[in-house]
Amino acid sequence: MPAAPPSAESGAGEGSRGSDGAGYRRVRTESAPVGEGKESLGADHHREVAPELGGRFRVDGREGVLERGERVFDQPEPDPGPGRGQLRPGEKVLILSAAGGVGVCCVQLAKAAGCEVVACAGSADRANRLKDIGADHVIDTSTQNYVAEIHRLYGKPRTRGGGGVDVIINYTGGDTWAECFRALTLNGRLLTCGATAGYDPKTDIRYIWSFEFNIIGSNGWTREDQIELLRRVDNGQLKPIKHCVLPLTRAKEAMTDLIDRKVFGKAVLTP
Repeated sequence: MPAAPPSAESGAGEGSRGSDGAGYRRVRTESAPVGEGKESLGADHHREVAPELGGRFRVDGREGVLERGERVFDQPEPDPGPGRGQLRPGEKVLILSAAGGVGVCCVQLAKAAGCEVVACAGSADRANRLKDIGADHVIDTSTQNYVAEIHRLYGKPRTRGGGGVDVIINYTGGDTWAECFRALTLNGRLLTCGATAGYDPKTDIRYIWSFEFNIIGSNGWTREDQIELLRRVDNGQLKPIKHCVLPLTRAKEAMTDLIDRKVFGKAVLTP
């Protein structure tokens, strides 16, 4: 069924007239899946809505129907980007062990999606470098408790909503698994993509049901993921961070830096 015509409260500005002289408002609408018989309107979702046509829209000479539940925006919603997290602008994202190769990529992707990023690292130096690549807040876990810092920044999560972060990216596992539950908001999303500190951690299912968490496995190795990431590197949206580039004969040095937690980004070995 057609939705009611967008109201003045929608925030859409008055715009141009159609080619037939009818008065139209130029609006932008929320992205929605393209269903059977419904044509995609392009990445920026421009639609010209004629009040006299009720819920119908006109774009590029074509007409269609505004679906029920579609909302009107002055600006298009940013692309949530690749991956399972489906980040949305304004969400608060906590990234544990963010100074590694996966972490520095996650920081950049979350910022590109319009999120507020909290990044953790095991030293003050690496925490400061995370700020340089876009993190809004950094936590040095060698001296600070990240759960306490999240409570300080956003409040303690409550079962009726409020407090905590919207998304946690945890590829550490081990002791951080159940611990990070205390930083996640109601209906929050926990992405698990690794287990460097242990694959069989103690858990606390009380938090999972009480806060209705969404626990999401994220592997990130589909062909589509890799193509999208490389596209972003190519156009400068994503910057690979290299700690060092060493010949294979010096692999021991790279491994020592890794063990000593000095690596920021990736240590690259060449043949």
